[in-house]
Amino acid sequence: MSPVRLILSSIMLISISNAAYAVAFGNPNGSGGTVYAMGSDIINPSDSNDFKEIYIPEYKNNDSDWRSKYRFILKNNTSPNIETRRYYEIKEKKWLYSKFYILEASYELGPDIEIQVSYDDGKRSWQDAYTTGSIYAEQLGYIPPDLRKATHSITIHNHYNGLMGGNNNIIIFEKRGAEHIEKGSIEEALFHEATHNYFNTMLFKKQNPLYALWKQAQSQDNDHISYYAKTNDYEDIAESLITYYAVKYKNERLGTLQDKILKTIPNRIKFFEGVNLNLTHLPIKITPHTPYQITSSNAQNAIDISDSNFAKMAPISATDSQFWKLVPKVDSQYGTSNRYQIKYTQGNDDKCLDIVNGGKHDQKLHLK
Repeated sequence: MSPVRLILSSIMLISISNAAYAVAFGNPNGSGGTVYAMGSDIINPSDSNDFKEIYIPEYKNNDSDWRSKYRFILKNNTSPNIETRRYYEIKEKKWLYSKFYILEASYELGPDIEIQVSYDDGKRSWQDAYTTGSIYAEQLGYIPPDLRKATHSITIHNHYNGLMGGNNNIIIFEKRGAEHIEKGSIEEALFHEATHNYFNTMLFKKQNPLYALWKQAQSQDNDHISYYAKTNDYEDIAESLITYYAVKYKNERLGTLQDKILKTIPNRIKFFEGVNLNLTHLPIKITPHTPYQITSSNAQNAIDISDSNFAKMAPISATDSQFWKLVPKVDSQYGTSNRYQIKYTQGNDDKCLDIVNGGKHDQKLHLK
């Protein structure tokens, strides 16, 4: 089981300018959008990942309903079921049916996801399917769980070259997936496709109140974030959300690209700020001046943050308590932001509070 890594990264109040700005990313032919422009810089292996395991599902009472699945521990002599699933064929622009190895991926902070790996007419071994499925199932663990919840399955095959999202499914064409893995941009590509699954119903059902707000934000902005975003609403929202995520949570990795984003889509950013979408691996959105409890899987090891600004830590082995204060961090460029440091309030010691993990042999969170 992989431990959950909770990384609180640069949560900032966004100051927005309405100055005119050209398309930020990509080429006029539509290629080279935000994933390629920001690629390996936004999500990296040190970030939060709540992937737990990939396993072989079995069915109770021979019932093919996915809701009846239960876990079966992988054994050397056990292969996944081979079942028929539909997939979208871009060249023919229609749904087709084929056979896939069926696996299941589990996550700490969200529902399990079905992993479908192409049977390739018997040319692919189940061991290879298991390895391939594991790679992409783990990469999907980098996607914020709230954004990921609209993705129910991943389809992996070689019938075309690209990635697709929609209908609660992500299709990964292995050649393009391998290219993204090599470049370090697979996490960003999956983020883009997961966005399709999350927002496509809103965009398709135009009577949704959010749709009117999205169109209003589009009309008020000066341009699109990329040439690819100009293709349609679906690509626009997927291209825009990852740049919003980068500015709000990973701004220290953006450099000069941050100004491009803030000046190009300020009103789209305001739209995303108003959507109830948690883009962290924390179970709740962090809001200033709100009490929180920080806890590990062991309920005894809890820290209560009360009175809005103070945290009281009571170690199990200690008779006294230590007091910590949430201090707003001042950023040189943006002034006081939503970033906080947890500082020791007793004496003159310059102490800080770190939450660390002991590795795969120690699943507990430790306060240092």
